[in-house]
Amino acid sequence: MTDTPANDGHRSFHALRLLRLIGVVLLVALVWHVGPRRLGAIAADAHWGWLALGFLLNFPQIGLKALRWQRLVSWQGIPFPYVRALLAYFGALLVGFLTPGRIGEMVKAFALRHEAGVGLARALSSVILDRVFDLYLLVVLGVIGFFRFALVGESLPTGTLAVLLAVLPLPLVLLNAGTVRRVGSALAGLPLLTPRKTLLLEKVEDFAAGLTAMRPGRIVSGTLLTFLAYSIFFLQCYCCARAIGFTLPFVDLTLMMAVTNLVGFLPFAPMANIGTREAMLTFFFTTVLDPALPASQAVAWGLSQFLVLFIGGGLIGFGCWQIAPIGLRRAVHEVRAIPRAPR
Repeated sequence: MTDTPANDGHRSFHALRLLRLIGVVLLVALVWHVGPRRLGAIAADAHWGWLALGFLLNFPQIGLKALRWQRLVSWQGIPFPYVRALLAYFGALLVGFLTPGRIGEMVKAFALRHEAGVGLARALSSVILDRVFDLYLLVVLGVIGFFRFALVGESLPTGTLAVLLAVLPLPLVLLNAGTVRRVGSALAGLPLLTPRKTLLLEKVEDFAAGLTAMRPGRIVSGTLLTFLAYSIFFLQCYCCARAIGFTLPFVDLTLMMAVTNLVGFLPFAPMANIGTREAMLTFFFTTVLDPALPASQAVAWGLSQFLVLFIGGGLIGFGCWQIAPIGLRRAVHEVRAIPRAPR
């Protein structure tokens, strides 16, 4: 059978899905290394009240993120009530947990498309902007964390520092409406895309129109909501630590979790950052903080976060899914209806 772009894309999707299984393999290896019995003993001695508190904090944490997204949508001139945005956000969390890739993020765009009647490209612009706030906060805290824990030595090499400073503002440049229009026009002029030039330019314009809503004051507002949401997230991580019987200085915990969660933004990161989170925490415990700290406690901490943040958040998302607007349900049908290339 002759290879086609569709076949190549299908193979790439399966290759990416296999890469994501590395996280599961890594987690199994870590559990085996520290000993299932040791983890069981830590679980038996856990203070479940702290875990319950961490679970309840999912509501304000995701609630603030949903408020940020709803504001982004309203700034774009799209009527979308906060309650619908909250249902969509929790529902997207559930879908993102159960599926590979960033389909959960796409659910929010589909919800906007069906609930508010806007084009998918314009709806997607709000979703991307929403994630950029998260990414930049984690990048800033992560860079501070790299220096705090001396992961890069006393100083960065000049070349590495120059690359970092050049890459850091790149997403902001690409999210500029004028830049998006210029890049879109250049892509539409390629011979391969000429047959769909009109459609492509239309989608690019829809996407760019969604980006023009951002103003300095609105960026400050979104940044503040992001800071508040992640403050609660770090508090949830603290609750998980207290649940299994240890504490860390809150600043160190914040920077450590920022570095760890940056891995979740990588294209090959496993679902729910499973495995990679526990590996990063084990590295911090045994190498950076104190070699005397047991690796079993690091793995247990990572698993407790998985229980509170992802299992707990997924259960809330499942409840929201039952009363979610029809757009979310249609989104699943549309994703399933995408034709797959023959093997």
